[in-house]
Amino acid sequence: MIKIAGLSKAFGSVRVLHDVDLDVASGEVVSILGPSGSGKSTLLRCINLLETFDIGSIVVNGEAIGYEEGARRRPLPDEQIDRQRMEIGMVFQRFNLFSHMTAMGNIIEAPVLVRGERKDAAIAHGRELLSKVGLAECANAYPEHLSGGQQQRVAIARALAMRPKVMLFDEPTSALDPESVGEVLSVIRQLAREGMTMLVVTHEMGFAREVSDRIVFMDAGRIVEMGPPGEIMVSPKNARTRNFFSKIL
Repeated sequence: MIKIAGLSKAFGSVRVLHDVDLDVASGEVVSILGPSGSGKSTLLRCINLLETFDIGSIVVNGEAIGYEEGARRRPLPDEQIDRQRMEIGMVFQRFNLFSHMTAMGNIIEAPVLVRGERKDAAIAHGRELLSKVGLAECANAYPEHLSGGQQQRVAIARALAMRPKVMLFDEPTSALDPESVGEVLSVIRQLAREGMTMLVVTHEMGFAREVSDRIVFMDAGRIVEMGPPGEIMVSPKNARTRNFFSKIL
């Protein structure tokens, strides 16, 4: 579903991704772990082109993201990039809900305006999604009246409303209190059981071990090691990986 080859990215003179290669199969859940500043979030943001990348390629569901395939590196037209983004859902650390819209309004905005869905159909789907994330009673609530965990679950429902092929989670629980963390992780677990292809940047080690098919450990903009959770988190081969997990597990 996702094929990343030779991906490199710099901000000015600072190289934040170095020659990253990563394949993610359809239905696979891959958690990306590593210290702060290791390039985890930047990698996710390149996949849906919130950040452009300098070298390499990203292919999602068989389609090159952002740039034409071939020897010459040409950006795709904006309208094509917008269409590609529709297939890639993303949930951020901060919820980024529209404060002037209800939970339902947040969920249906993109399907109606971007995908051209009928409003009644979008609302019906929105009700299903709110029920899925345990917030069926909150359709008419505004973000300011919802807890952080509830807002994040609305943000997940909003991303799912576009019927994406892939979901990206960028530390979705880092801004939440402990009780709310469990609520959000429960929703992600359900998506994993349903076979959604997911890349998850997280510091929740127990969750990563439980839900992931593979763990990717990054440091200094490189993938240092990857493999099944029991292998990477219990008996990693790389010294940097061992040092990281020895301090947090």
